[in-house]
Amino acid sequence: MQLDHNEIEVAEAMERLESNRYLSDEEYAKRRIVQLLHKGNSKSLLKKTLQREGISLSSEEISNAAIEENAPDEIEKILELCKRKFDRKIAEVDLSTMQGRQDWYKLKGKISYFLFRHGFGQDQCEQVMRLLAKS
Repeated sequence: MQLDHNEIEVAEAMERLESNRYLSDEEYAKRRIVQLLHKGNSKSLLKKTLQREGISLSSEEISNAAIEENAPDEIEKILELCKRKFDRKIAEVDLSTMQGRQDWYKLKGKISYFLFRHGFGQDQCEQVMRLLAKS
């Protein structure tokens, strides 16, 4: 008798969770995307992370739409990320001196490595470096 009562409670709890969409891969993927985008991850890294976390293919297709909906322009996002992380160091570099150019070269390496770790590609890094050098 106790077993039947527990089974009913479990079924009711599962029904409640499903009706509130707590067990929805779509909702989880959307929340996770927003979370990862806030951290500054690239679209490709988001997709890999969702796949690694076991989001099903149909939900992944839905998450692609959520990524497009929530993600800002990649280059703008990268620029903002770099400025937030390296703004003080960039401001300290004086490109008019030899030492400043050497410092910029080292800083470019650090920024590139940082962006690669976040899943951004070589082309995107080069674009951002050109834009940072102009500013």
